[in-house]
Amino acid sequence: MTVLVEKDGLAFERLTERSFDECIELMASVFSVGEPMTALMGVTEDEFRFFATIFTRKALNEGLPIVARDTQTGALVGFSISEDLGNPEPEEAAHISAKFGPIVGLLDQLVAHFCQSHVLAPGKYVHVFMVGVKPGFKKRSVAFEMMAENMELAKKLGYEAAIGETTSEASARLTEKVGFREVYKINYSEFEFEDRKVFAGLNEACCRLMVRYFSEES
Repeated sequence: MTVLVEKDGLAFERLTERSFDECIELMASVFSVGEPMTALMGVTEDEFRFFATIFTRKALNEGLPIVARDTQTGALVGFSISEDLGNPEPEEAAHISAKFGPIVGLLDQLVAHFCQSHVLAPGKYVHVFMVGVKPGFKKRSVAFEMMAENMELAKKLGYEAAIGETTSEASARLTEKVGFREVYKINYSEFEFEDRKVFAGLNEACCRLMVRYFSEES
């Protein structure tokens, strides 16, 4: 049984092999234009599709991702892709577009901050990798419900905590609503990649590292 719960015409379910390709297409269409850093770096849908396929395959094998489906049309309308932070990244990651270099560099700095005080091991920490919703469904609390279900699943699987990087004020507010708190941030105007402030042109102020400790919850 992949469906976890149904609410207001939406089914929230675990990602399966059957829905994998549909999920990748939705991710590529949403993130290639809707995420601040990927849009600024000019990442194309094809480039993002390759990137998403690699890491979503890892997450699927770990049993963590949640998707939302419109029960009337049967189409996927959202995704919350989480992975096990303690498992190594796929070897294919070495072949992603060079446009991702600054993005990965910034996000790696945030994760490195977490790793300074935590020992990584499989089954301990969940990394919320990507969350997105199809245009037209963003006012139906789809992202919140997906993340909430994703975190409940992680808790049931025995994870101790979850981390995520928020690239905008909107995503920061969402993660706070789901129980995360900010522990570190990097200002876009100050971040340098290969001696260039590549994200200085963004309207958003910073990228935040958010953490939720399940061990602190009753």
